[in-house]
Amino acid sequence: MECLDCEKELIQIPKKRKKEFCNSTCRSNYWQKADRAKKNEGVIKPKNVKKVKVDKKSKTIPPKPESKWIVKERPKPPAHLSGLALRIWKDNNK
Repeated sequence: MECLDCEKELIQIPKKRKKEFCNSTCRSNYWQKADRAKKNEGVIKPKNVKKVKVDKKSKTIPPKPESKWIVKERPKPPAHLSGLALRIWKDNNK
């Protein structure tokens, strides 16, 4: 069996719980990556992203093009709502 993070071969001891990670660093890295992936599920990333190269002689960065990220805008609640009515409105407009 291999470490789930770095894919190093793990030595398994019979009649013991199977190892999934080679050390605590790999375990931590694996679960942090999993959390980040879970948080970014709803974000739509652009497909054609080009890396920007900096001109070494003048050390200037070319101007950024318009953002290609798609962000869903949420409606703002009416100003007259407060308390429980505001909470109900937010629950209905998720």
